[in-house]
Formats: sequence, C-alpha cells, structure tokens
Amino acid sequence: MRRLLPLFIIFSAFATAQVSVVVSVDKKKINQSQYITFEVQVEGSDGFPQVDLSVIKDFSIAAGPSQSSSYQMYNSKVTTAFTLSWNLRPKKNGKLLIPSLKVKVDGKNYITKPISIQVSKSPKSRSQRKQQLEPETEAAEEERFAEEARLAEEKAAAAKAAAAITVEEAAAKA
Repeated sequence: MRRLLPLFIIFSAFATAQVSVVVSVDKKKINQSQYITFEVQVEGSDGFPQVDLSVIKDFSIAAGPSQSSSYQMYNSKVTTAFTLSWNLRPKKNGKLLIPSLKVKVDGKNYITKPISIQVSKSPKSRSQRKQQLEPETEAAEEERFAEEARLAEEKAAAAKAAAAITVEEAAAKA
C-alpha cells in the first residue's frame, strides 16, 4: 500500500492539472535571410498537442516539428510540459503575422493569440558591399602588400631576438 500511495499522488496530480497553451517566438525582429523559432508549449496535458500550421501564410517551414518534454515535481506537485518547435523563414519583408492557431490538447481545442514579426530586407552580402567600394589602385595594393611584408619581417626578427636572449640566459645559468 505504501508503494501505491506515491503513484496515486502523481496520477491524481495529472488528473487535476489545468492545461495551459503558450505560443512564443525567439525573435520579433529579423531580416529576410534569418529564421525564427516558433514554439507551442502545453503544460498539464497527457501528451503533445496537435497544431494546424496550414493557416500560416507569411512564413515557410524550414525545419520541424522538434519535440521536447519535461516532468517536474516540486512540493509534491507534478508539472508536465510538452513543446513542439519549428524553424520558420519569412516569405517577404514587412510586418508579418503568425495568425491565431487551433491547438488540440487532450481532445479539447484551444485558440492561440496571433504573433507579429517585423521583417527587414536582408543585409547586402560581402561581395555586393565590396563592389560598391572604389577599386583599389595597383600602386595602393602593392604598397599595402609591401607594408604587410615589412611588418611580418619585423615580427620574425623580434621573435628570433627573443629566442637568442633565452638561449644566452640558459647558457649563463649553466
């Protein structure tokens, strides 16, 4: 009977737990080349929720769903959490919307609140930025390479001098 009591407490905690559904994103401002992580977390349920993402028009699904679950017992209270997550990529710039979604948990339907995401243009690539800069003249390029070679020689000479001093100190101690 003593072994059954803790199990009864755990199962009664599951039976009386209230279900909560929380949706979230990791970023509210991104550029068009970035992804957001969209999560649906359910606490107090018996398993993972069923989520209908077909109403999301402004984003494409890049990856997912990923699943995670957690069980916690604190002061004799058991809490369960089931999380589904997706990586979403924006289809365009501007103020985009993840609309209200229908989430089914333990046979009951829940409606989430919409989430707004601000998407800006992607920053220019390195090659595009380089093309906008004035081209370096051959003379300036040769001068830059000569300066780099001179600095490398100075660094090598300093390292060689430091090594020679160390060898002299070792010989003096011996």
